[in-house]
Amino acid sequence: MRIALALAVIALAGVAAGSAPAATPRLAVVTCDDAARSVAQPGGALYGGRLGFSWGSRAKKLVLSHDAGFPFWSKLPIFIRAGGRAFTIEIAATWHERAGMAWDSRGDARPAIARGVRVVPCPGGDNASVWLAYPGGFYVAKPACLPIVITIGAKRSTARVPLGRACS
Repeated sequence: MRIALALAVIALAGVAAGSAPAATPRLAVVTCDDAARSVAQPGGALYGGRLGFSWGSRAKKLVLSHDAGFPFWSKLPIFIRAGGRAFTIEIAATWHERAGMAWDSRGDARPAIARGVRVVPCPGGDNASVWLAYPGGFYVAKPACLPIVITIGAKRSTARVPLGRACS
């Protein structure tokens, strides 16, 4: 009887584990293959001399996405200087359920929407003049001035992304 009860519990646990929805990944990995092209130094905000945003503080247009959890999307590229070390870009913890991000240029599959990305360094140039452009953007449940956290080495910076709404 005890064996039958133990087997029933194990079977139910296996069914429950198999039927649980997949969680949004914490960090996706952005590699050199995800870059679309190299560019001159981008205008706009630079972080740690490694990451560039060109979107400013004015509201960026949102379009409908194909993701039910994040019905809106805004195409906002990032620019990353070749060389250096890995770093992360993450959505502030208070926004994890309401926003996501993805960057990918390979075209072989739609990238997974994640709470953040870990950017792997790419070789190239003299480590100061080669910037790589990564297409992609942010997904949100509603228009927002989305807070993100950028971690490069021991330095953490906060930026705001104007998604359908200006950041003041």
